[in-house]
Amino acid sequence: FAEQTKLLAKNISKEIQDFTQSIIDESRRD
Repeated sequence: FAEQTKLLAKNISKEIQDFTQSIIDESRRD
């Protein structure tokens, strides 16, 4: 169970990084 949670947390942090990156790219475009 702990392994699954760790994997999930890793996926979530990657999602957040991608999301943050896209926001940065958006704001840079202006």
